[in-house]
Formats: sequence, C-alpha cells, structure tokens
Amino acid sequence: SESVPSTGNGSSSSDRTRSPSPCSDATFVDVRETFLPYLEGDLKDQVPCLNGGVNGVSVSAATSPVPSGTLVRYVGMVRDMLNPEYYTGAYKVARAQNTNSVGNGNGTPGSSSGSSGSEWQTTKYEDFAGEDLSLATETVMWERRPLFCVAVPGENKWVAGTEGEEEAGGIDDDTAMVTSASAGGAGGDVGGKKRRHEEVNDVVMEDMNACPTCPACPKSKRSASSPSSSSGSGSGSFFNPNRGSFPCLVKVYENSGLENVKLNDVIEVVGVLSCDPRLTIWQSGQYQEGEEVTEEDMANNPPASKVPRVHVIVGRKVQCYQNALAGIEKKFVATLAAGGREDFRQSQGRLLGLRDQAVRVLSKSLRGDTLAAEYLLLHLLSSAQRDPSNPEQVVGKHALNIYKCPSQPQSQAEVVGAVNATLERLVPRSKMIEMSLEKLNEKPMWPRKDYRVNRLLGGPLLLAERTHLLLDETRLTTGQLQAAGLLNYNCLKSLLTFQSIEVDFQYYKLPIHCNIPILVLSDTKSLLPCDTAVALQPQEEEGAATEMNLTEEDMTELRYYLCSIQLLEYAIPSNVSDFLQQEFVAQRQKDPTNTNADSFHRLLTLARLVTQSFGEKELTVDRWRQLCRMEELRMQRQQQQH
Repeated sequence: SESVPSTGNGSSSSDRTRSPSPCSDATFVDVRETFLPYLEGDLKDQVPCLNGGVNGVSVSAATSPVPSGTLVRYVGMVRDMLNPEYYTGAYKVARAQNTNSVGNGNGTPGSSSGSSGSEWQTTKYEDFAGEDLSLATETVMWERRPLFCVAVPGENKWVAGTEGEEEAGGIDDDTAMVTSASAGGAGGDVGGKKRRHEEVNDVVMEDMNACPTCPACPKSKRSASSPSSSSGSGSGSFFNPNRGSFPCLVKVYENSGLENVKLNDVIEVVGVLSCDPRLTIWQSGQYQEGEEVTEEDMANNPPASKVPRVHVIVGRKVQCYQNALAGIEKKFVATLAAGGREDFRQSQGRLLGLRDQAVRVLSKSLRGDTLAAEYLLLHLLSSAQRDPSNPEQVVGKHALNIYKCPSQPQSQAEVVGAVNATLERLVPRSKMIEMSLEKLNEKPMWPRKDYRVNRLLGGPLLLAERTHLLLDETRLTTGQLQAAGLLNYNCLKSLLTFQSIEVDFQYYKLPIHCNIPILVLSDTKSLLPCDTAVALQPQEEEGAATEMNLTEEDMTELRYYLCSIQLLEYAIPSNVSDFLQQEFVAQRQKDPTNTNADSFHRLLTLARLVTQSFGEKELTVDRWRQLCRMEELRMQRQQQQH
C-alpha cells in the first residue's frame, strides 16, 4: 500500500540495516525517536492497525492481505512473557568488492570496516537473516523478549470503533500457542478442551501443508528453486487479518519503551510485521535431521499465519481511560459544534445535567431504582490504588453488590442483561461471568502454568486494568462446590478483598496486583466480601423498557463525562478534615460496634467518588452530608429486608 510508511528512507523494512557499533542494539535509539510520531504523533493515522483500535486505520477490512515487512500498529494485552530469545544481531560478511556501501536505514550511507572488504550487517526487526550466517567472519549475539499478546479482553465496541459490525470468529488464545499434545495440561482442563485444540490444530496443519510460499514444505505449490521461494527475506509472505481477533507474538527490543511491561498490561506498539512462512518449520517437521524439538518449541513457535510476529520499534503502555478519552476527544468536540451544546467542562449546570442523565440511564437498567443507580455510578468511577511504601494496602476500591433482584428467572435475566448492556455502552472495558454451580465447577478461572510447554494458560479472571467485572449470582442454585469451584470462589474473594489474583505455578503461587472494579448481582446478599450492598427496590413494572433511547451524541457526551471525571484531582481541605475527625468520634460514640477505621475509610472513599461525580476537586461538608443521607436510605432498606 502506498500509504504505508517504510522503515527507512528508500528501503523496505525487510532490508538489512547496518549498525554503527555491533556491541549492543542500544545503537538503534535514534530509530526509536524517528518512529515515535507514528505511535503518539500526527503520523499515527498513517500506520495500519492489525486489530483496529482507537484512532487507527484498521486493516481488518482490507481487501488484500498485508505483506510481511509492513510497518503496522498492534494493541493487545500481555498474556504471557516468554523466555528471552538470543539471536545473531550483528555479523560481518566478507565481500569480494566493497565499492558501494549500503545505507544504514536512517538515510546516511554506511562505511566499510577496512581493507578486508567486510561490513557489519544486522538482523534486528527480522526473524531470519538474508544471508548464510555460516559465512560470517564475526557475529554478535543480542537479546529480545517475546510477549504473547491477545486482544484486550472485554474491550467494548465503541472503544475499538467497531459498533454495528458483526462479530468475526477468532482463534482461541490458548489454542493458538499450545499444541494438541499439551491440551488438558496443568490446571485440569475439562473434557472437550482437548477436542477443541485438536480441531484447531488440524486447521493449522492443513494451512501449513498447503502453504504456497514455504520452500521447505514438501507440498509447496512453488518450486524450491524458483527465485521467489528461495528468497531469504520471505517477501512473498502475507498475513490475512480478516479472521476476527487473533493473538500476536510481540518481540521487544532494548530502548523500545516497553522495558517495564508486566503481565496483563495493555500495550500499543509500532513495528515490523513478520509472517515469514519459514516460521512453520517447527510444525511442518522440516527441521534438521537429528535436531531435538520439544513441545515447548512447538508451543512457542506457532505458525505465522495464525499468530503473526511484530518486531517492536517503539511501544507504550495504554492507560484505559486516558486512551478512551483521547479516542473520543474529536468526536466530542464535533458533537458540541453540531448540536450547539454547551461544554460541560466550562458549565457547572451542564455537568449536573449530564450527571443526572447518567443516573437516569443506570436507573433504567435497574427498574427505576435511583438509589441503586447512584451507588452504581460511584462504582463506575472507583479505582483501586496502592501506596508505593505499602503495596499490599489497597485504597479507592468499591466492590458493589446489588441484591434482591427479581425472583422470576425471566425478570432476573432482563435486569442482568440490561445492566451488562449499559456497562458495554458506557465504559471502555467490561466483562460478565455467570456464577452458576456448573460454571464454578467447570474449570479454573485463574491463570496457571503448563510446564509441558512452559506456557501460561490464561483464565477468565486475567483481565486488563479497569475492566468492569459483572458477576451474575442470580444463576447460583443450591448444590455442592467441588474442588475447582472452591478454588474459584477463593480466587474471587481474593480479587474482591485485595485486588490481586494468584497465578498458579504448581509449586508456588505468585500474586499479581489488579485494578478490577467488581459488581455482583444476586438474589440475596452475596457471600463475596463486597464493600457496599444495596437492596434493589424496582419502581417500574416488569416488561418496561430497560434502556433509554439516547442518540449517539448523547452517548458520546456521557462517555466523555465518565472518562474525564476519572482523571480529576482530589483533595480534602484542612477545615473539612477537622470536621471529619469530629464526625468519626461522634459515630464511634453512637455505634461503637460497627464503626471502625475500615468502615470510616470506606465512607471517605465514597465521599471522594461523590465529589468527583459532580466535577468537584475538593470535598465539602455538603457533599459529606449528601453521602450520609444516601447511607441512611441504604441502611433502612437493609433493615426492611430483615
């Protein structure tokens, strides 16, 4: 495509780029600065994005496959961090004549290394060298980190810009990397999982056997002696993105901006697409005779047609609400201009109107219960934070339980479906998990290590930060929890209480810090330790509409309101702090049994959320008293239930 920028002046990304110094790949820092505008600057829209995303030119609707060597963007969540790869990053090859030097990729000519007629070359940003490395006179080993990334779990369509598009079938993330030999490995996968692995692997093998560009494949449709099939760069390789969501192997180099990335981080990268057909050598059995190939090799080197590689030139971590806010900024400004609306950022009256509208939208999904909608709004604004000096202490979280949902199954499904649909329309990321006995006992929800292939198998609870998790307990019936069910319950309890999830490494468990707001809908008060429990009191009859008819402009304003409110600063003035101390003493005297440091800390968290929901940066006595009135109404409902 002519609109796709190349990775050098006058050369494609598959051309060998020469390094001034072969000691380390840190010499490519200038390359990162050159391509930074394609990630964060005005040139971002010129780079096609493999999986869509905010402000990106998606190639998912492309009429032709994307060739290997194209500069692309990719957005995904880190699902596994594989062992480092050590490769020949720089090498010297003797030349018969050395009158013409090759450019070094930044527009400046290269220089020869002396009278020997040899020059330094590099294989950085590639999977294979363009020459026979056995002929190299000198080689230098470099290191890169492969990250197995998947489409962001629970990312809603309005964030990715795919509203109104049909869901395309993708590839199961575990299936894409773990072979049928390891199906049902560590973690106790249930029956049928292996069958799904085998079915997908049959498709993978069929694609490899029919590969028209792989010179090593015995069923290749091209002659191995043809120029195109013997090309070292694999320039005849293409990747077809028209398959829905797919995982990706992201290869991270030094000075790419992703040195501190960790598990379940969402990253955005700009790099070189690699889908060389020679990457299928592990699955096709065309490796050298006598070479030992393990299941780990098979799992960590999937076919490029199923799991493309992206060699990262520059990357960054993606913050959920900052990213969503940037994506709808232009749309929000256009909405104001088209409708002649007043900007709520400069109008307190308009901001209050948007807050009221948000409460009405939420209450509509809760059968008209305004109090429950108020607490749900606070829940949507909550965010878990940790003190750097004490990382185990979590502040700011607000797990909410709305119980006394309608007793009739159909009515329950309507309420749960309406709440889930509302979350999908308002927040960037959301996911619903059914909490029935069958689902709890079915399979592990936590991530666990499969040592057969040295891979991490993800679970439903391995989510990106700020993913709103909806737990549907209305499906829970009487029965017995089996071993997997009890472990799943304890895992959810830990997530609610400590905002952490333990990764099972069989011999030990490693906790991972999370920031997952959790909403529980249930018939009776949930057994899970939620911060706040609100009894639902429907104000509308069954069968009433559960969604408001809002225009796209209205939804854009509501989303912008929720995203921008998240980023407000917050402080408690000294005079209000003195007032709160007196309030705490008075509450202790009135109810010493239920008033303690934890309960008061919960009230302070809710007070901050109430203040921010009104677009205010400082807590006032009026906002505190408003929260106290909400708490009184909530406690009255609880007493009525008893």
